[in-house]
Amino acid sequence: MIEHRLDAQHSILHIKPTSALKEEDFARLAKAVDPQIEKTGGLAGLIVEVSAFPGWDSLGALAAHFRFVRDHHKRVRKVAIVTDAPIGSVAEKLAAHFVAAQIKHFPAGQAGAAQKWILGGELSHIAPVFRVKDLEQSIAYYRDRLGFDVEFVYEGFYGSVVRDGCHIHLQRGAWTPRDQAAFEKAESLDACIVVADAKRLSRNLSDAGVPFTVALREMPYGTEFYLRDPDGYILGFVQPARPQ
Repeated sequence: MIEHRLDAQHSILHIKPTSALKEEDFARLAKAVDPQIEKTGGLAGLIVEVSAFPGWDSLGALAAHFRFVRDHHKRVRKVAIVTDAPIGSVAEKLAAHFVAAQIKHFPAGQAGAAQKWILGGELSHIAPVFRVKDLEQSIAYYRDRLGFDVEFVYEGFYGSVVRDGCHIHLQRGAWTPRDQAAFEKAESLDACIVVADAKRLSRNLSDAGVPFTVALREMPYGTEFYLRDPDGYILGFVQPARPQ
């Protein structure tokens, strides 16, 4: 069983598994959060308070859990796990599949601190603004090749795309000339995007026919690759190395 409470004002879902998870638990969760997601575009966060992972009461419940994650993981920005249990076992079962989200552990009884972390400060994100020759073409590239969602298009000359909380704004207009060959030779970037699994993303984007300027490689600071968009902007995707 999962007790849950939706804080609609802050767009935070609080959940507390109290016994073996049932298939209907996830149906109730979806019923609670889907209208909020439809209204706001996603949840600011998910707070999981749990003493130990209680397991599933059936294979149907396990399948329902996976379906819930599949349908919602891109719509949750932060996941806070509030527990004194070994964090690895709880995160692996309940939260690690929310791959698009930041995940942070808090000691038991610290739900208030978890909410403060989810709400953060007054800044929510930063977005580079790329001047592009053809707005429709650029939006199609980011949507169809890179897997971004179209956030908005304003009067046919300005738009925004977003994926997993990463925003890029696109503005139709004259592009500032530069020595593109020298820029790429110097391995310069127009934007750096931190990712969870560079190898998997590189493989997926390669399959989509995206042109790379730097192939997947291991560096002292992590695993990375660079690609070029239709207007010559270079995006670097970096998976930071784990601290030693």
